[in-house]
Amino acid sequence: MNHITESRNYLAMAVVAVAAMFIVSTGLASADHDVPFGPLVKSTDCPATVDVKPASTIVCSFTMSYTGGVAATISDTVPAEWQVTDTTGTCDVEQANKKGNKKSATKINCDVAGNEDILVSIESRASNGKKHVDVNGNPTVYKPTSCGDLDINDGAHAVDENGILIASSAPLTPIVVNDPDDTDCDGVANVDDICEGFDDALDEDSDGIPDGCDTFLNDTDNDGVTNDVDTDDDGDGILDVNETPGCELDPTC
Repeated sequence: MNHITESRNYLAMAVVAVAAMFIVSTGLASADHDVPFGPLVKSTDCPATVDVKPASTIVCSFTMSYTGGVAATISDTVPAEWQVTDTTGTCDVEQANKKGNKKSATKINCDVAGNEDILVSIESRASNGKKHVDVNGNPTVYKPTSCGDLDINDGAHAVDENGILIASSAPLTPIVVNDPDDTDCDGVANVDDICEGFDDALDEDSDGIPDGCDTFLNDTDNDGVTNDVDTDDDGDGILDVNETPGCELDPTC
């Protein structure tokens, strides 16, 4: 092999290597931040469940563990229901304040020189609604003020000094918010619930029976065909029109 051919081969290999680096970096930069990858993991000591309208603030924390070994900026956001009270490391925190800075979520940006755990301390905000303060204006109820799920934070991501995305983590599992007086969280108190365990407001055929308890809309035999169009609701091989009255949904009778 002559020197010219050898030089051309080295040049071709260099071009391929640079192209590969470009493709990888471009792919990372455009990656979905909700898809976890790379050396960034989150954990939390926040409770798995809480009751709605607590009389005191929820105090807990989450940790962003970065093991990339190179300088990076880690970014995350915390919903407005939470106040960020402290962080470890070198972090810039822009608190949520819809009236002051029109931010509906708190933004956190932390600079790390290498491997580092960033601990973020949070607490639930007070509810300042008229029904949730005493005569002196002091809060008597803290968020969450409605049942369902309470998000702790969004997915964090880390970028290197060139702004290239190098790691991403999924959001932490939301806290389940329970309402002892409305266990299915449909806005209807247990004592008035029509269909316990389901949303009373969902009534596809407007017959006054919520979908969750409406056997006409359910799929008794799990064949993928709802009872309202299934000719054999219980899947026992006997057509509904030939069933003994009252046995349409019971394959044993």
